[in-house]
Amino acid sequence: MLRNQPYAFTVSLQDAYCVVRAAGELDIASVAQLRAAVNDARGHAERVVVDLRAVTFMDTFALRALVVLQRDASRRPDGSLHVVPGAGIQRVLDLTGARAALRWISAEQLAA
Repeated sequence: MLRNQPYAFTVSLQDAYCVVRAAGELDIASVAQLRAAVNDARGHAERVVVDLRAVTFMDTFALRALVVLQRDASRRPDGSLHVVPGAGIQRVLDLTGARAALRWISAEQLAA
């Protein structure tokens, strides 16, 4: 999954959601691929979840992209974008105050 670059994205259907699983380091170099993965997921389901549990680092460029993608999803009639938090990004969320800017879903809710 992370052979030639420090990040990876996979897209899969899971019940009513299309899940984008991110892994590795999300930074300015991965923002375009993050957007592409979310847009691919939107082609399969209006309800998208970005799973960040395997993310080890996230900078403000990737965080801003998530906030913009969520705002775009909320403009669609049935669209939504939720994020499963990961331990590797807690510090950037705390430092930026971004917890309130994103809609969260727990891993348990996603699995239910």
